[in-house]
Amino acid sequence: MVGVLGGVVTGSLLDHHEAPDPLGLGVSMVNQPCSNQSLVVTIAGSSAARLASAVAEDPHHVRYLHIADSCPTVWTSGGTRSHGYATYLGPYPTVGAACQVRMTAEHRGDLVTRLSDGSREPVQCLCYLAYQTMPQLRPGMTVDALDGIYVFALQDVLASIGLNPTDHLTGTYDQATIDAVKAFQHARALPANGVVDAATWHDLQGPGCQNRTD
Repeated sequence: MVGVLGGVVTGSLLDHHEAPDPLGLGVSMVNQPCSNQSLVVTIAGSSAARLASAVAEDPHHVRYLHIADSCPTVWTSGGTRSHGYATYLGPYPTVGAACQVRMTAEHRGDLVTRLSDGSREPVQCLCYLAYQTMPQLRPGMTVDALDGIYVFALQDVLASIGLNPTDHLTGTYDQATIDAVKAFQHARALPANGVVDAATWHDLQGPGCQNRTD
């Protein structure tokens, strides 16, 4: 993974103008144009101290950009942001490549954004990864950091098809989420047991990813 990240970042430094380090974070500020590539955004904000925490986690690969001088895309889970800075990994040539990094325990809470003018919401990575690689979720399980990422994404996809309230994005595999999964499974003629296995992930990618992929 480090080799992949290092190669991507090296390419970005060659392809884009490398600015000084105006916030004194110890890494380069490299603004990103609308190239149709993708970034893993780790933090967006105006506080140098806040951004420094993201840089400290991976100083060899993290860079930052000035939002006003970069592609007008989505930088936070709440929508667009037109000011401040963002720390990131990438750019990656495809959304799928960015999602492979984002959907790991180390990047819980990060988001993937397309470098495309007019993007209004972060990429839903469940729509870009192979369903066979996704973890099985089941009632009564203990949710670790990685599972929690997938539970949160599951709840988002269920909300997009009207089976989960949009304000119920908890990252825990609670009874409300289990009931929503059972309702989906019943509608798709799958065993309605609340276990999100490969077959359920596969079927969710259909209706749950409409209008959410390129």
